[in-house]
Amino acid sequence: MQTIYLLKGCNRSHQALISLYNFPDISNNIIIVDKLQSRILLLDKRVTKFPFIINTLPTSTGLIPEIAYVLPLKIFLKFHRHYNQTETVKPKYSRRIHNMYTKPKILNKPIIKRINKSDGGVEIRLE
Repeated sequence: MQTIYLLKGCNRSHQALISLYNFPDISNNIIIVDKLQSRILLLDKRVTKFPFIINTLPTSTGLIPEIAYVLPLKIFLKFHRHYNQTETVKPKYSRRIHNMYTKPKILNKPIIKRINKSDGGVEIRLE
């Protein structure tokens, strides 16, 4: 069970949220904090920058427990992707022929929707 802390309005946290969406894991908890809460979390010497991940659940107030290990999320995602990658098979045809038959990819900016639940929770969707 891991807990991931993301900073609201931060580009690195936004990119981390997209990569977590692309490689989902049911054991991840995500906490999005604002600037005031981030200042409180940065008082802990183990936290150097956002986003970061801890290996346990947070305390009831949302702070990091003393027994938790703190790791920058960038390092965790590199290890996680490297561990889960499978070998890819290279195509036998040339790149020029391959480009002739493939359609160009259209990249759209992700849209983040925040949906309030009736029980007080929040659901975040990337579309």
